[in-house]
Amino acid sequence: RLMENKSLAKQAWTVLLAGLGVNLTIGVLYSWSVIKKSLVADLNWSNSEASLPYTVAILVWALTLLVAGKLQDKYGPKKIVILGTIFTALGLILSSFTTNPAIIVLSYGIITGGGIGFAYASVTPPALKWFHPAKKGMVTGIVVSGMGLASLYIAPITTALISSFGISRTFLILGIFILIVGTGIAQLIKNPPEGYVPEEPKNMKNSNAPKSKPVADFDWKGIIKTKEFYFLWIMFALSSSAGLMIIGNLAAISLEQASWDKGFFLVGLLAIFNALGRIGAGLLSDRIGRIRTLTLVLAIQGINMLLFASY
Repeated sequence: RLMENKSLAKQAWTVLLAGLGVNLTIGVLYSWSVIKKSLVADLNWSNSEASLPYTVAILVWALTLLVAGKLQDKYGPKKIVILGTIFTALGLILSSFTTNPAIIVLSYGIITGGGIGFAYASVTPPALKWFHPAKKGMVTGIVVSGMGLASLYIAPITTALISSFGISRTFLILGIFILIVGTGIAQLIKNPPEGYVPEEPKNMKNSNAPKSKPVADFDWKGIIKTKEFYFLWIMFALSSSAGLMIIGNLAAISLEQASWDKGFFLVGLLAIFNALGRIGAGLLSDRIGRIRTLTLVLAIQGINMLLFASY
């Protein structure tokens, strides 16, 4: 029995790290500010044309999260993650064969954006099932940190690839990389065996986290009938738009406002703190509760955005 528990604990961490790995590979979305700069400088796209594929990808990503969540429940997370990585790669590969803005909106914005949504939505749920609910914040923070951390390596690599091969071949290389690496890592994603009960943390009795009350288990139809759903939706829509706006334009901001053409360094710095914030907030929420953590994070973000207007 002890050996079985150790084996299952090892599998739990394998699934958790695989989810992190998948998000690291599909995080190409966060290097768009570097790609955008090249589209404007090398292909003479307008700023609005260069922003549109990213904007569409964000929208499609958000919409496919809803579909992917349902599909991974029905068909299992591995199949949906594999499908997501394939579509993410396919959109990039198709983008390499054209310089037409409208077509890249379709290939990158819709196909890659949809693929990212499918993969991103399907890596966290299985990881959560392998761990005790008391570690929900930690698990979620680690898995989603991969998306933020991805730009730490993708931004400088994308910059180097564009410099050496041009934007079209860069799309192709990134697509092949995600197809091989992302799809390979996705093979490790799976739900725990039926009847599996995660072990309770040894220090749980000494935890200072507020004890949550049992709540009803809603399906999606029940959730959208609650006012809390709409409060959360509006809150995340407003708060995430600020970060995504900066992420998609950081290289251009550094060039225009500071005349600095090494904006990919800022993208990397943002990636580090993006990832640390996700993990840190997850761990903190396990200790002081989700609502208190959200309140703290949103207050900091609000102050930060106000400071932007002063400089």
